[in-house]
Amino acid sequence: MQPKRSYEGRLAVQGSKGPARQGWSRQNAIPLITLYSLLLPAGISVEVGPILLFPYRLLLLLLIPFIILEVRRNPFKPTLADAFLSFFALWVAISLGFHLGPANGIEPIGRELVDIGVAYLVFRTFVRDFDQLSWILRKLLPGVVVVAVILAYESITRDLLIASIIPVSGGEGEMQETIRLGLRRAVGPFRHPIHGGLIMASLLPLYATAKAPGWVKVTGTIASACAFFTVSTSAVLMLIMVIGLLFYWCLNVQLTQRPNWPMIVVPTLVTSFVIQLLATGGIMSFFIRHVAINSSSARYRKMIWEHGTNAVERNPVLGVGFASYDRPGWMSSGSLDNHWLAIALRHGIPATVFLLGTVIMACAYLVRSQRFSLEQRPVQQAALLICLVSFALSLFTVFAWNHLVVFFMALLGIAVGIGGETTAIRRSGPVKPAYRDLSPRPGRYATAD
Repeated sequence: MQPKRSYEGRLAVQGSKGPARQGWSRQNAIPLITLYSLLLPAGISVEVGPILLFPYRLLLLLLIPFIILEVRRNPFKPTLADAFLSFFALWVAISLGFHLGPANGIEPIGRELVDIGVAYLVFRTFVRDFDQLSWILRKLLPGVVVVAVILAYESITRDLLIASIIPVSGGEGEMQETIRLGLRRAVGPFRHPIHGGLIMASLLPLYATAKAPGWVKVTGTIASACAFFTVSTSAVLMLIMVIGLLFYWCLNVQLTQRPNWPMIVVPTLVTSFVIQLLATGGIMSFFIRHVAINSSSARYRKMIWEHGTNAVERNPVLGVGFASYDRPGWMSSGSLDNHWLAIALRHGIPATVFLLGTVIMACAYLVRSQRFSLEQRPVQQAALLICLVSFALSLFTVFAWNHLVVFFMALLGIAVGIGGETTAIRRSGPVKPAYRDLSPRPGRYATAD
């Protein structure tokens, strides 16, 4: 009788069926180039009629045939997270089509489907394991270091290096000099400081736990921490969350001798429940009041939350599209500094539920894929989970658009691709050998005396 293969053995056998995941293969180069396209100056764009093509968007369009080819060559088993994300993209398209009509809705619908669906599929299809993710992070490091240096330079010298050379179309108001904590809000190559802050902060736990040489991990971690120079509330909050949760997780494993996720999740939920009960206006108002660096923006965000939720209650199914929502006249800006609220307001509550369901299922796959072994601690699963959860929570303080939406889809695609693949292997049981077992067994060749 053949002994059962270990989880690592099944993973190796499963991986051997697919393409090579190391080196400059197509499976590695495509997600790497896509991430680099998000680091290019946001002022680089091409207008084709009413369509604004950023480098990343043009690249995603060109990658559609490669996605189809990869799915045919190395198919993946659809998961509930894939279904939720598909329903989310479909609901966004239905909402925009309802509000804008077939003629006016083609361009925005296509734009949203590319930024959401195609970006998700690129990383869901091509990134399947942590060794591959570590390779991508190593090759991405030069770009991350360059961006970090630019952010630090702009913040300290108060001189926008990139935007002064390649201005961002329609971003003049976002490039105004804003001083916080004695530093200028750095923009770097991004469209807005928020973009740079969240993207860079998200990379910190991934670099800190990557399967890479020590200098790569240290350099990547320090460069990612330069998200602070955007002096954005969401970026600073995310840095605090990823560092705190990663430290707490490592301490928890050291004390309990296993990756005990309930020890992290339960205290977080209990704390949130207590704040919801005791704080004036609930947990959202509590965080808006206490975590914002700028007190005036904190008050404005509280008003956005109050009037935005009222508008959602009046338009719960398909939202209001890109139309303005009812608010006092002095609230001249129509911006919604809360991505989850903005999705519900624009496209209806079902869209928010579908997107939130994708995040929850992606996190569940990562938790279930944990290997309960102290010899091989699942620190990378923990880092990716912490990154995704922190990013999702940060979206309560900002609205994601363009580059930030694509990066969010990249995180979801990576989490589902790695977590879902690993979970499926764990459930598959022992792998049947591809050869006939001819090993001697007791009594197999016994003859009667």
